[in-house]
Amino acid sequence: MGIKNDNTKNEPAHDRRKFLCATGLLLLIAGQVILSKGPDFVSGQRPIDYAHWFLLTGAVSMLSFSSVLTKSTFHFIGTIITVIGVTAVIGMCTIDFMIWSFNAENSRNEFLTQLFNTPSVSIPFIKVGPSFLYVGLAIQSFSYLRTNFPGFILTVSGTIIIGIGQLIIHQRMVVVLGHIVFATGLVLVLYLKIKICNVREERHEKGF
Repeated sequence: MGIKNDNTKNEPAHDRRKFLCATGLLLLIAGQVILSKGPDFVSGQRPIDYAHWFLLTGAVSMLSFSSVLTKSTFHFIGTIITVIGVTAVIGMCTIDFMIWSFNAENSRNEFLTQLFNTPSVSIPFIKVGPSFLYVGLAIQSFSYLRTNFPGFILTVSGTIIIGIGQLIIHQRMVVVLGHIVFATGLVLVLYLKIKICNVREERHEKGF
């Protein structure tokens, strides 16, 4: 698969990027927790729409994964899909900021009706596009199928749970659970792989 090891994993800049990735995952979870409280709660946020600012900042932070994960064919394909997903989330959050800004419920409902009656906008930015963020990161985690199976399986499982909650049963708490599982998997991918690499290096130095 042409995997290349990252020789800069101990550098401070690399550690900062990993921390940015982990922080972004926490922001995604925080945004989903707020959304789970319902549309009335989200619309009533002041002075800003915290939920979607958390989601926007968290999604953009996910681009940092491309600079810290092991380079491979899965990494290349997953990075492209992740970028598409981040772009879709940016568009989604922009739309949601507009919805949040409406003071009158009638105006908000009219805007939503128009939005969902426009597939060229609703499909890439609301219904399907944002899911590419999770699919892209899950594909990148395939590079760790053998070296970090717990991180890999949790990342993929979290992606599936998010998809079920978001697209099939439409249950926000399931989406939150999926994000927690997804984030746990990626944190393991970020940090557990270093331990595995270190063990291998120690064995190599000892001649095993």
